[in-house]
Amino acid sequence: MAGMKWIAFGLVFLLAFGCIGGEPQGQQPPATQEPPPVQGGHLVVGEGEGTVVSQGGTGPTVPATQYAETPNTDMYVYFLNVGYGDRQGDAILIKKGDADILVDAGPVEKRQDLVTMLLERGVDDFELVVSTNDDPEHTGGFEYVSGRFKFGEIWRPEEGSADYTAYLDGLGAEKVTIVGEGDQRTINGIKITVLNPIKGSGRFFDINNDGVVLKVEDRGFCVLLTGDILGSQQVVAQKSGPCQIVQWPNHGMGAGLTEINWVIDQTGPEVIVISGSSSDWTNSRQSLKNAAVLGGVRNITVLENYKGKGVKISWDGSAYSATVER
Repeated sequence: MAGMKWIAFGLVFLLAFGCIGGEPQGQQPPATQEPPPVQGGHLVVGEGEGTVVSQGGTGPTVPATQYAETPNTDMYVYFLNVGYGDRQGDAILIKKGDADILVDAGPVEKRQDLVTMLLERGVDDFELVVSTNDDPEHTGGFEYVSGRFKFGEIWRPEEGSADYTAYLDGLGAEKVTIVGEGDQRTINGIKITVLNPIKGSGRFFDINNDGVVLKVEDRGFCVLLTGDILGSQQVVAQKSGPCQIVQWPNHGMGAGLTEINWVIDQTGPEVIVISGSSSDWTNSRQSLKNAAVLGGVRNITVLENYKGKGVKISWDGSAYSATVER
């Protein structure tokens, strides 16, 4: 009996000792499951929730420069209302199918309004972004917009400060390109030609006159975007030739009106767009309106984007409309 007690005691001791300080033999702690990789970096616009950017990941990214080719679909040009008070400013959206182009982004104070307007018009990313000049009334909204929409290529003029260069380089675009006269690109059937500035030592060394001017053409239809050019108006108008729609330089005020009749005669517009704010501290916009009719000789419509949400140009390949959006 004594031997049986010692055997029983030994079994209890072994069982107790084996459970102290370790897992039971033959059992391993469950392995930690790695989270699935986050896919891509493409922007996705969700209804009612703004724009979501996926972070990092090992999956393929979709470049902003990739879009569906639909060259025969309608083209729209929106001169968005981003001016206020005495602050002028431009933000122009060119949209054709899946291809979106942004020219300037207005002052920083209107950045949230700008993003809202872009979302309302179905923008998901930008194949091309153009900064026409180093002026906060044209560049202020870029940083905020770039946080919500992916940028493909940025076009900019050579003229500009070191801060301007750093600002554009920091927007996360796939490419930043200094452009000048003669540079050209076709996006979904839209031919975009740079008419100004001259690059290098031949330029004005002035942010206004060395600003980017674009001739936008689609199936025989033309829109001329002039930015803030002043003394270079004659040269630009001559390079452009006829265009149905002309955005008037320098928000239709002051020095932007020094070559009214020359520019009108060279470009022959049917519609002139004045973009900016309603404030005309120079009291000079009326002279542009007078020149547009020239005592009944001309019949040019003048549209002001600050009279509503903006000016909308629509072109379907055979006819166009130009209206102030209310």
